[in-house]
Amino acid sequence: MIAGIEPQAKRGDFLETKEELREFFLNFRSNLGREQLERASIAIKNRFFKLDEVRGAIKFMVYYSYRNEVSTHGLIKRLLVDNKEVYLPYCLPEKRELRISPINNLDSDLITGTYGIKEPKIKLNSPIEELDVVVVPGLAFARDGYRIGYGGGYYDRLISRLPEKTKTIGLIFHSLLVESLPFGRYDQPVDIVVTEREVIYTGGEDD
Repeated sequence: MIAGIEPQAKRGDFLETKEELREFFLNFRSNLGREQLERASIAIKNRFFKLDEVRGAIKFMVYYSYRNEVSTHGLIKRLLVDNKEVYLPYCLPEKRELRISPINNLDSDLITGTYGIKEPKIKLNSPIEELDVVVVPGLAFARDGYRIGYGGGYYDRLISRLPEKTKTIGLIFHSLLVESLPFGRYDQPVDIVVTEREVIYTGGEDD
């Protein structure tokens, strides 16, 4: 069961399975206005760069935003301008695995990959153990750091392999932040959730 969705709580409270929730959040997000999404994404980016965990970090893995996700394009560009090491994920569907490779330019270093999402043109399989920060997408996040993703389990498997020092940060619009979500034994919570209104430190640990 979920709680705390605004403004659609009365429509969503009866949903319990991940499949129902995934469809619900996808539909809800698809109806958010472009101008609203852009303003919220800028506010989220600004909060992200104020985090101590970000200011002191060097190596970042960041997803390339797609459709109505929190936009990361400006975030990636700023990291590159700040001389940070930026890695983008690429997908190996046959292994159901994410790997990462560095980029230096958001325009020239990417190609369209699996599921139509931009990914690095050159795929080096860089070690994830050296990452300081991993930015995680989601359809919805709960305050304890659990999320509803797209159903492939790619990010959960990647997060489970990260060292303790690596901070995982979920970016989500505040209207898709909920009090709780169902999760299973293989689901991995993030350490920090950032919305346009607040920053939540979750602890990033299983109950």
